[in-house]
Amino acid sequence: MLKKMVLPTIAISSTILAIFLMILAEYGSERIEIKVDNQDFVYSEVKDLITPGVGAALSLTFGLVSIVAIEYRKSVAKQKKLEKQLLFIKKAISHRDAQIQELRKHEIKSNVRFIDFRMR
Repeated sequence: MLKKMVLPTIAISSTILAIFLMILAEYGSERIEIKVDNQDFVYSEVKDLITPGVGAALSLTFGLVSIVAIEYRKSVAKQKKLEKQLLFIKKAISHRDAQIQELRKHEIKSNVRFIDFRMR
């Protein structure tokens, strides 16, 4: 579990956080001005709006979402594999039933006694 879930989450989250911190270091002193209906809604620096804590939370969220997506993809693949196995087993059972029916038909002709071992 550690290899499959925790390490990828840490790796993805760390990468996103590192990118976020590089962007914050590069553009942290830039001014942001957001106007709504010609009125200032936000007017401050990037580093005031986007803190390292927000970046950490964002990177952890993206890391967890990526793990969920990876595990979902694996479960879909496993489901498809199991459905193929089930179809194969159903075909095998159908083939065996056909063989049993054929043996029952020949039972009358050859006076061979057929014993039914199926559970009821």
